[in-house]
Amino acid sequence: MAKDAATIVSNWQKGMGAAGPAYTAGTANPKQNPMAAAATPQAIAAYAAGTARAASSGYLAKQLAATPLSKYTQGCATKGAANLRVGAQNGLPAYTAAMNRWAGIYQQASQAAAAVQGTKGDLGTAMAKVQAALTILINNGKRAQSAA
Repeated sequence: MAKDAATIVSNWQKGMGAAGPAYTAGTANPKQNPMAAAATPQAIAAYAAGTARAASSGYLAKQLAATPLSKYTQGCATKGAANLRVGAQNGLPAYTAAMNRWAGIYQQASQAAAAVQGTKGDLGTAMAKVQAALTILINNGKRAQSAA
């Protein structure tokens, strides 16, 4: 017997609502690292080719243009805002590690810019401050990235 759309949607919703334990069990012991598989040259090339096809065919633009602003704002309010805290908590260890590498470098860059003398509001002075800060960031940033 064929099911109507409402029944199909209802069954899907019930199944998804109870899927958490099965999803957790299924992802707990993968046979290979999916991130490593996605990082292979072949996988990256396939992703890039698919993205290029979607862009060049007009499909991507069509799909983006067809999304109403109300869907975007609703998604931001109901999904994005609700996940900011969880995302920040999940990312905290990586962010802390990065800031442990970069905080001192940022301080050095700030001090280098502050040490540049010149007329406030002068383009030449501003550019010299930028150059002083960027020199620190670039020279030390390479070491910070290699320590990651």
